[in-house]
Amino acid sequence: MIVRKATGFQWSNQVGGTACSHPVVEGIFIPLPREWFEVNSIENDWGHAKGEGDLKAHNKEVVKRFLDKNSEIQKRFVFDEDFNGNVAEAWVPLKVKSSEDEILKPFFGQSVVVTYENSD
Repeated sequence: MIVRKATGFQWSNQVGGTACSHPVVEGIFIPLPREWFEVNSIENDWGHAKGEGDLKAHNKEVVKRFLDKNSEIQKRFVFDEDFNGNVAEAWVPLKVKSSEDEILKPFFGQSVVVTYENSD
């Protein structure tokens, strides 16, 4: 998880499957427990609104599918409605929910990007 805030440190990951995108975000990197991730449900549905679609609406739908398949993440995060970039496999914009998890308590309500191992 990368907490989006001005730190002077930028983080990136290869995302989007075979698209091999490399988005960058400034913030604080916080490793999350691997067992929170069950399945990479957006492997082939990264980043771009299709046809005349609205990017925010597309992003929200892609993230909803990701959260539906990853119940441990869904317990702790919601889609970040303020995110203006592209969602991608392994690059998921979320906001931290109120949680009893010590690792998340300091970041309640903050915008984050959850990133993980890319499929290719």
